[in-house]
Amino acid sequence: DNVDKVYLGRPWRKYARVAYLHCYFGAHIAPEGWQNWSGTDHNKTAYYAEFGNTGPGSGAADRVSWSLQLRRREARYYSLNKILGTLPGGSFNNADWISSHQ
Repeated sequence: DNVDKVYLGRPWRKYARVAYLHCYFGAHIAPEGWQNWSGTDHNKTAYYAEFGNTGPGSGAADRVSWSLQLRRREARYYSLNKILGTLPGGSFNNADWISSHQ
């Protein structure tokens, strides 16, 4: 309960991809948002992005230089269908299942 500083992520492998969209970030989120994995240069190939987040930890002014603040048109890529999609053969649509359970 006494957590006062949390990072949104750290690229522990090359080519990490993380995006937070429309999330609430509490005050415990570190202002820099992201932290590089110690002793690596994985931040050079990471894709760490944010869009439309709210809350006291959502400010982008002090984020690390290698993270991205998406534009609206870029954020449209991240839909349930595009991320979760349908199983091969069209047997089950993951996005529909999630929508029906909200």
